[in-house]
Amino acid sequence: LLFSSLLFSGTFGLALFTKRGQFGEDGRRIFSSLLEGGNLVGELANLLVKNTACVYRPYIRDARVIPTGRSSSYSFPSGHTQTSSGMLTALAQKIKKTWFWIVAVVLFLLVGFSRMILGVHYPSDVAAGLLLGVGGTLLFGWLYDRKENKIPAFAVAAGLYTVLGIVFLFLNPDEQFADFYKMLGFTLGYFFAYVFESRCVNFSNDIPLWKRIIRCVVGVGVALGLKEGFKMLFALIPSGLVGGLLLETLRYCLLAFCVLGLYPWLFKKVKF
Repeated sequence: LLFSSLLFSGTFGLALFTKRGQFGEDGRRIFSSLLEGGNLVGELANLLVKNTACVYRPYIRDARVIPTGRSSSYSFPSGHTQTSSGMLTALAQKIKKTWFWIVAVVLFLLVGFSRMILGVHYPSDVAAGLLLGVGGTLLFGWLYDRKENKIPAFAVAAGLYTVLGIVFLFLNPDEQFADFYKMLGFTLGYFFAYVFESRCVNFSNDIPLWKRIIRCVVGVGVALGLKEGFKMLFALIPSGLVGGLLLETLRYCLLAFCVLGLYPWLFKKVKF
């Protein structure tokens, strides 16, 4: 929860601090590489590999390993390593400074090393996560730059992701897929927000620094508040395995759309 919250808050803060706007070309480039490249393409590959290889966590295969926490998903490849390396690669592409590339590499290597120290991953899991995170981000960034109209590309990616989710949901529902459906919901919410903002909002961040700071602080609070608020609300709805996975998809879809679509729209309406 802490990792996902920090990641979500960080991406939102970066969007608000991008001077040309949350979804201005610079902002689009960050979000596309980070969320769609690092998470959409990467998580899709992560899911397929995890649920094909079916490698159990080290603490399951060896009782001598004492983990600091447990996960419901398989071990190979490491999702935390993949996400952090994808995020930092996207930022390094944006910043284009040698020193930041060095910092980025050190940070995502430390994340991978920490996953092994915590007893939840093997070295092979971390190596595969790095490959998917860095490779997925670079690949999507390259594809993104080649397209003038970005919406069809997002639509195809979100559509393929949804089809895969439906197939797994009805053919082989499994709690191991919980993280996948969270990401599916977030991806759909991101896509709807992208279209809504592009056509109805055109949010601008070309404002004084103090206003950007307020937007960022309030936005992070709203994001984390909605995340936990939706979680408590949806927990009141009775559901089985399939229903629970669908509710997780809806929860993260609403979260992404509210924060990335409605929140900028509200700021524009109040002219702040």
